[in-house]
Formats: sequence, structure tokens, C-alpha cells
Amino acid sequence: MKRVADITPSLRRVTLTGDELDALTTPEDVDQLEVTSTGFDDDIKLIFAYPGETEPVLPLHKDGGFKFPKERRPLSKSYTVRR
Repeated sequence: MKRVADITPSLRRVTLTGDELDALTTPEDVDQLEVTSTGFDDDIKLIFAYPGETEPVLPLHKDGGFKFPKERRPLSKSYTVRR
């Protein structure tokens, strides 16, 4: 996290930077593109560990996409990307 700025009482801007936003290959051999924003409606989903746990519940890569487990969904939040 590079910077956090409160724009209004209900809007916070968070600026992210770092190698984690570059292209990568997951342990399951899934190629992930670098994070870029080319449209007005782009969003990202951040996944967090549940309180008291150290590892997050991650989605599974199946059938060419990511599927969320039904028995215990990841603790996540979607954010709009602006650039």
C-alpha cells in the first residue's frame, strides 16, 4: 500500500503498488496478467483471512475460471479501479 487518502467521509482512496501486481503464474500453473485498468468499470476483488486465521480461503481454478467454494466462501471485498 503506497497511500491512503480520505476523499469524503464515505470514500477512501487506496493506492497500491508493488511486484504483486505484476503478471505471475500461480502454483496451479494458471497465468495471471498484470493488474491494469483500461476501462471505466474495472474492479478487483481482495481476499482476506477470516478473523483469528492466518490464511485466506481462496477460490479454486476450474473450467477456465475461478469458482468460489460453496461450503465456505472467501472473505472478500470488491473495489473499483481508477487510473
